[in-house]
Parts: sequence; structure tokens; C-alpha cells
Amino acid sequence: MGMTSSIGLYYPYIHFRDEAWLKVSALYWDTMTRIVPSHYRTHDSDTVRHLAEDLGFIHNITPHEEILTVGEKFLQVLTKHATKIQTHYGLASIDTWPNQANDSTAGPRHGNPKLAYIYTSKLFYIFHDFATDLGLVTMDRRDGEWVGMHPRLAMVYMSALAAEIGERRQFAPVTDQDLAHLAVGGYSVERIARALLDKAKLIQKQRTAAEVEEMVANIAIQTVLPKNIAAVPVKNIIKFRQQHMTELAAFKDFLHTELTKREDLLANPDADALRLHLETLHTQRIKPLLRDLEKSLKGVGIDTVTGAMNVEVKLPALLAATQLHSAHPIAAAVGAIACTLLPIVRERRHKNEAALKASPVAYLLQLDQAITPQNLAARLLEQSRNLFPHRHRAARRKLAPT
Repeated sequence: MGMTSSIGLYYPYIHFRDEAWLKVSALYWDTMTRIVPSHYRTHDSDTVRHLAEDLGFIHNITPHEEILTVGEKFLQVLTKHATKIQTHYGLASIDTWPNQANDSTAGPRHGNPKLAYIYTSKLFYIFHDFATDLGLVTMDRRDGEWVGMHPRLAMVYMSALAAEIGERRQFAPVTDQDLAHLAVGGYSVERIARALLDKAKLIQKQRTAAEVEEMVANIAIQTVLPKNIAAVPVKNIIKFRQQHMTELAAFKDFLHTELTKREDLLANPDADALRLHLETLHTQRIKPLLRDLEKSLKGVGIDTVTGAMNVEVKLPALLAATQLHSAHPIAAAVGAIACTLLPIVRERRHKNEAALKASPVAYLLQLDQAITPQNLAARLLEQSRNLFPHRHRAARRKLAPT
């Protein structure tokens, strides 16, 4: 099993459809590319713009030779199976096709709801002309940059194009859509024909190493993420990525080493069975390491707070400094304890840096602590800040090391 790509290639659309999926992807992939024609103006959300501009996570690529290669293969399929393909995908039957989801970013503003659209520069012009003569595609009348066709024909074409780009540039095609997508490498004119005429799934019987590693990584990451990842601010994702690139690399190396021992998993054609095997791998190898790391870091987070209750806290001095002990004794105690915890947390984290660096799953533990709801120590600090922001800052300056 060779080293897999850390660069994802998003398809079949230009714009990302599922921002929760994109946030999770930003916690695993080093980079996410997408197929954007030259001179095309994207209409990105704030989340996508921040990930692209602030993190450098999203990059646009423009295909060239790949369009020629895929176009020539589709030409062969159309030439050999013209009558059958016309029966399945000819525009003469468009009235019988179901409407597609309304999304102005996936085609022309006034496009036909029964068609899927591909930007014209993604199509080899000879293939486009031949498909037009067969009555398979149509140029949008109001916007001449979009070519409409049967949704399955568009999906198969974009899957093949993504696979060709991935193979040439060593990217791993990934999608946020519920599609049977084409894995990297191994596709042929015959497989394209089967996908169009027999409605066969495009996934290979033997999965790629990249696909399996991505699956087990997602299983591991999902176990430590909150269910409402869509509500997590993108700035939190960016900050975490910037701070923990080294741990992410170690986690990926660990997964690669573990899966190298299990090459039998690549040959498993059943998606449900494969996921069960990977979940078992997670339970047997990853979760025990997480538990061991948590034990070695005892004293951080909740343990730090409970331990601090037995530490001699110089409450009188702090209360005098805040001048709150007579008016708000309970609130002042909360603030005092929170401020006292700062040097304790700092000291214990320094002592545990070696343990974090040594663990291949430190990334998951830090992800859990950073992205999931605040732990008790953080809540105490936040509560004291909200109650008495000015005095809290003054007390913190007094406690800060020089």
C-alpha cells in the first residue's frame, strides 16, 4: 500500500454543497482542490472564502489534457452505442425526466430544472458537437457557457473527469454528494459504457488505499466532533488547523502504518462490511491510545479544576484586588478560582507536552478539547470574564509570569 495523497479533489460541482462536510474535510485533508474553468467567477459562502483565503485550504484548478482524454473516451462510447444511449439520454424524452434540485450555483440562472449542467470549457469540443448531433446535450439559450444534459450522463462524465485529473495530478477525488463515484484509476471506455447503459455503480471492486484511509480517518474524527459541526465557527476550524499541523501529520502516518498491515481491507467490495471492519480497527487500535493519552494528561481540563479545589487558594488577596468580596462573594470566588487556575493549567500543560508529541492520536484528543463544548475550566473562566471583564483582566495581569 503506497503513501496516499493528502490533496482532495472535490467534484462533481464547482461550489461546495455541504459546509458541514467541508469543515470536517478541513480537519483531515491538507488541501482541497476543485475544478473551476478559467474566467469562471465563483459565488462562495463566507465559510469557503475564509478556508481559502485565511487557511489556504481551498485551491481552484483548471483541467487541460484531462478534458481531451475523457472526451475521446466518451466519443468512443457514443460512436459504439449511439442508439442505446439516445434511448436512455436523448433530449426527446426530457418530459419524462424528474426535476432536479433548484440550485443557481450548479448551472445557468434560468436553466431547465430537468437537466444537469456542465460548464462548456470542461467539455472536449468534438465530443460536445457529436453529442449535440445525437440530441444528447443542449446549450443554454440565455447563457452560452452552460451545456445541459441528462443528470446521470453529467454525473458519469464529471466522475470520469475527476478520476482522470486525480490520476494525473495525484489528487484523491472526494464528494459531499450521495453518489456512486468513480475511484481513482482503473476506469476504461467499457466501464463508462456500463455505467451509462447498465446503471452500474462506478466504484471499483478493490478500493484504493486513499479511500480506505479516508474512511477510517473520518470514523476517528467523527467520534470526537460535536454533532452540530455545522454550527462551529469556521474561525475555530482555521485556528485549530494552524496550531496542530504536526499532530495531524503524525495521525495520518499512524493510520497509514496501521492500514498497511491490513491490505485485505482493500479487496472488500461490501461497503457496510468494510465500514464495520474499520470501526473495529478504530475500537481496537485508536480508542485505547486515546484512553492512554488521556491518563497521561491527567490534571488538564476537568481534573485540573477538581484538583485546584484542594490547593491553597489565596482568596483574600484576590478578593481585595477585585474589591468584590462584600458585594458579590460567590461571583468573586468564581473569578478568583478561575484566575488561580491559569498558572496551574499552564504549568501542567508544559509538563505534558512530551506525552502529546509522543502519541499518534494526540490530534484527536486536542480536536475533542478544542472543537467540542467547553470543559469546566473554560466555563469558569468565561463566566468570570462575563461577570467582571475589567477586574478580571487586572487580576490576570497580576498573575501573569514576568
